[in-house]
Amino acid sequence: PVIFYTLNGYLLGREYFEMVANRRLDANGVVVLKKSYRLKIWLVGAVLAFIMTVPVLNLVTPVLATAAMLHIFEKLRARAALSG
Repeated sequence: PVIFYTLNGYLLGREYFEMVANRRLDANGVVVLKKSYRLKIWLVGAVLAFIMTVPVLNLVTPVLATAAMLHIFEKLRARAALSG
């Protein structure tokens, strides 16, 4: 279970973050933001991986994951803009 949630947390966090970020930033901006906040993105992905293991909840998880990652992306982008 540890390897499952670790690896899937990384993959889900990265994919949902890139899906949202690529629509709003250029490629270099996505890479910089992803490297700056990789732990936070991984943690969100780990939570998503856990939610996807719940039988009925996994049906609506992609929509919730996209909405959640959009909000997280906007917070991270605002934080990055304030810091420099």
